[in-house]
Amino acid sequence: MRQDWKPEDLIEVWTLLEDDMKRVRNKSGATRLGFALLLKFFEVEARFPESAKEVPAAAVEYVAQQVKVPAGAWAEHDWQSKAIQRHRGKIRAAYGFRANTEADQHVIVVGGGNSGAQIAADLALDGHVEVTWVTQRPPRFLADDIDGRALFDVATARRRALKEDRSDTGGVASLGDIVAVPPVRAARDAGLLHAQPMFAQLTAEGVRWADGSQHGADAVIWCTGFRPALAHLAPLNLRGPRGHIPTDGTRALCEPRLHLLGYGDWTGPASATLIGVGRPTRDAARAVAQLL
Repeated sequence: MRQDWKPEDLIEVWTLLEDDMKRVRNKSGATRLGFALLLKFFEVEARFPESAKEVPAAAVEYVAQQVKVPAGAWAEHDWQSKAIQRHRGKIRAAYGFRANTEADQHVIVVGGGNSGAQIAADLALDGHVEVTWVTQRPPRFLADDIDGRALFDVATARRRALKEDRSDTGGVASLGDIVAVPPVRAARDAGLLHAQPMFAQLTAEGVRWADGSQHGADAVIWCTGFRPALAHLAPLNLRGPRGHIPTDGTRALCEPRLHLLGYGDWTGPASATLIGVGRPTRDAARAVAQLL
């Protein structure tokens, strides 16, 4: 996880919401702060930190203020206790994760983007599950030093260039598809992330490729992206030729009372990410306030 966080990023990513506060309500001291930090870290990274130092100091200070525990208590958190194991279990359950069982023998992960790579990496590193990673095209890893902030900056530069009628920089897509977060780097460097071509069909036992080869599967995890859910707006006839609704920032050009948030670069640079969605959200809130 990156260590440099601006105040606005801390607020967007590390703020404890109502449900988060309910989960720490019956805890105190170092336990209260530790649980809160593990909870928010897991929300961002889909994993737990390997050491206290991996959690940004600014995040520790910000979360400590919210739970009213001195930031120094983080250093007292016992990483080997049975309590922390229970806490991790509760956090996994809160986000819909569960521990592997013997029934989870072979998993096929489909998708060449961040979700597919990260899930395949986590399962492969676990060591108790056989993983086959399937992608439509060879995966493209971003450089190891590129994180969410860098992607946001690249997306912002592209949007600015297009707005000023300069040449298209290609944006985030020009860099690659997969952010090399620590688990992905670890699995990649260990030789555990070898993508297979897309299979031709599902079978009763698993999957079959076009050449006739087959592989059994106890589970298939689909990480194949999404399309904007805009069917409820169909009566307004706002869609453009690419299926998107033309916007100026987040505001629909043909319906100024409609704002679209989090759908991707066409509603704001990197707006489908936790870091990128903040700025267009603030702009949309100001515009709505002015309209009202």
